[in-house]
Amino acid sequence: MLKVNTCIKQFIEGGKKEKSMDDLIAVMDNMIAVMDKSIVVNDNMVGTILEVISENKTEVKIEIKEYIVEIISYLNEKTLKNFLPTTNTTVTLIQSRWNEGYRRNDFFKVIDTKTADWLNDDYMNKFLRPSTLFGHKFENYLNEERRQSSRTLDDYLNGLE
Repeated sequence: MLKVNTCIKQFIEGGKKEKSMDDLIAVMDNMIAVMDKSIVVNDNMVGTILEVISENKTEVKIEIKEYIVEIISYLNEKTLKNFLPTTNTTVTLIQSRWNEGYRRNDFFKVIDTKTADWLNDDYMNKFLRPSTLFGHKFENYLNEERRQSSRTLDDYLNGLE
């Protein structure tokens, strides 16, 4: 790794461009050769280092992203809003809670609980958003008892007219 950094530094600082570029190419070729070596486990070829790394990263990303899409779709359905499952803040918040051990049903419970409390409340409705629901108070919201709202959805929608 030191050789890569040295070559890049020389190349950027404008040292001998031919030598720096040749060194950089040689180092990159060596890195590619290492990444292209086969991995053998119990006499069975698993694949190259690069293939195994790529497959594992892809599987993890897909699993988390599917849950994020489901959670945000559920939130949008319950709150009549249109949040995107790709927003960086939303993804970060959901992944943080996910890494703490919370799962899809926990998110659904928080959404259901707070929607029952806030959907028909003109002031609190604006807090039915990922940054509020999935932030640092998530565990508190999860442990609240779900209440029935005093106003119906129809009452709320009629009030918007």
